[in-house]
Amino acid sequence: MHSSICYFSLLLLFFFFCLQVLIVAETSTTLRALSWVISLLLNHRHVLQKAQEEIDSSVGKERWVEESDIKNLVYLQAIVKETMRLHPPAPVPMPRQADEDCNVALSWRSSSSQ
Repeated sequence: MHSSICYFSLLLLFFFFCLQVLIVAETSTTLRALSWVISLLLNHRHVLQKAQEEIDSSVGKERWVEESDIKNLVYLQAIVKETMRLHPPAPVPMPRQADEDCNVALSWRSSSSQ
């Protein structure tokens, strides 16, 4: 009887530990992403101003932005996507070498280059 209670207690403790790790990991990546968005916007005031103008024209100044408004905030979506591309909150293993020769931004890239 005692060993089953001890096993259950350890299992419950392990479950709460795993749950805590998941919550902290999710919060950490979200916080990191938001920090980059804010940092980049503060360093590029013209982008911040354009995003504010989009929010003011789509949502207005009378209310908060809601989740249903996001589909209309195309410029803000682009800011978030570009931030995720430049500074992903978690490592993204991707190949950095082209499979074949191609043109990128008007310059020739060989498949052997990285």
